[in-house]
Amino acid sequence: MTAVGVVGGGAAGAMVVAHLARAWQGPAPLRVVLYDTSPRPARGLAYSTTEPHHLLNVPAGRMSALDGDVDHFLRWVQGRDASAGPEDFRSRAEYGDYLADTLADHARATGLTVRRSAVSDVTRVGDRLRVVHAAGFDVVDAVVLALGHAPPARLPFVVSPAASGYVEDPWSPGAMTDLEETTCPGDLVVTVGCGLTAVDVALSLTRRGRRVIAVSRNGLLPREHRPPLPEPLPMAVPAGDGPLTVARLEQLVTRHIETAVDGGLDWRSAVDGLRPDTDAMWRRLPLEERRLFLGAAGRRWEVLRHRMAPQVASKLQRLRHARAFSVLRAEVIAATGEERQWRVTIRRDGAVEQLGVSAVVNCTGPTCDIDRYPHDLGRRLVTSGLVIPDPLGLGVDTTGRGHVVDRM
Repeated sequence: MTAVGVVGGGAAGAMVVAHLARAWQGPAPLRVVLYDTSPRPARGLAYSTTEPHHLLNVPAGRMSALDGDVDHFLRWVQGRDASAGPEDFRSRAEYGDYLADTLADHARATGLTVRRSAVSDVTRVGDRLRVVHAAGFDVVDAVVLALGHAPPARLPFVVSPAASGYVEDPWSPGAMTDLEETTCPGDLVVTVGCGLTAVDVALSLTRRGRRVIAVSRNGLLPREHRPPLPEPLPMAVPAGDGPLTVARLEQLVTRHIETAVDGGLDWRSAVDGLRPDTDAMWRRLPLEERRLFLGAAGRRWEVLRHRMAPQVASKLQRLRHARAFSVLRAEVIAATGEERQWRVTIRRDGAVEQLGVSAVVNCTGPTCDIDRYPHDLGRRLVTSGLVIPDPLGLGVDTTGRGHVVDRM
């Protein structure tokens, strides 16, 4: 028997199990051990939300978990809602249920065992691997790291992070419930960041009568999808594997979008057409060019690539008209917790201002920093040499096929 340990039971872990079940052609039977401490496997942080207004950022017709079966999720939805269509933006909670069903459907073929234990270490035992967890250990032939995202980076300008009214990670269990209990309808809340995390937080808080200001240095909200969704337009990527620069990459992408628009297509078609080539282009950027990209260019790319559902964009627009939600282009210099309020110091257009608010939420988004994963697993893997951290904090070094690069 071949044993595979899958560390992480969110969406990535569930899909790994499904793909192993569908693709396994080994000479020996397969046994998969899935490690997940959450009460509901397959959902992870992204799909464990129970808020009905937290929608997928991709329509149902493009959210299949199974390669080669593009309508798998759509058929699942239509089995419960006959009126559902491929361009519907379904709730993330519903997608979590779909992933759980997909995991269950493939459990028998993988001899699946779910360990409700946190993995604290992985070590080599000859040509096999020992997975150490809270209830003991398992010896397996291969390990898949399906860790998802790490918590957001800590905000260095927060003076009193333990004070009431500060949320360091809005996706940690109970964090938003606690915030609702320490604020009142009509209170003003600042989110640091205005990406998709800030959008979700704003929708939750405004539904409960709070007002939200999203503050970021660029002041850019994610763009919105616009149905009907266009077909992706592939880009002609320069041949070869020679290095690229950020300037050259921006030039290529800009020209690609202009070509699409000049041809009567939507810019979204051009952006979506880049998806199959993003990994290859990223690998052609030298380290310093990657570092440069993660600045302004990376943020511009994110707002175009990771878009909001149309319903979400419309809701935010109504909230802005009602002055319940606003976006501020500014840099947060300091945030200090005081009695029953927070004093947030910002720099806008060269001038320093202060905002008095009831709460501050870190909405800079999740990270991939291997050192920030729970239970010190990431640090132990680095120390033992099983993984090499990415120099930019983007997870671990891997081959083009996703195999980790170690120090052995």
